[in-house]
Amino acid sequence: MSLTDLRATRTRHEVAALLRYRPSAVSFIVHATPPAARYITFDIAKRSGGVRTIDAPNDRLKGLQRSLSKLLYECLREIEAKDPRRNKLSHAFRPGASIISNAKTHHRRRYVLNLDLKDFFPAFNFGRV
Repeated sequence: MSLTDLRATRTRHEVAALLRYRPSAVSFIVHATPPAARYITFDIAKRSGGVRTIDAPNDRLKGLQRSLSKLLYECLREIEAKDPRRNKLSHAFRPGASIISNAKTHHRRRYVLNLDLKDFFPAFNFGRV
């Protein structure tokens, strides 16, 4: 149902309705909020030393992102339910997933490649999304 609804959307009003937001609220969060006010930047210490810079969304943007995330996960579940053989390559950010469940998929594998892509998320701007 969610996937069909999402594929049928053509306007920002329809997208806002799927996310259970008023269109004006989505427009305000995405367009009217100044870029500097959308995220709060702070540093946290890394176990290996040094610091990691975090850009956390403000509460309004975080709420909108959560609504979108829930919708997209519903769509993903629909896709995977239609084809259980589909290769599930992604593990991160899945509800119920953990470092333990991720490790189990790699148990007894001869090789495991682990990458941390530096500055991956800042490479995505509004136009790319």
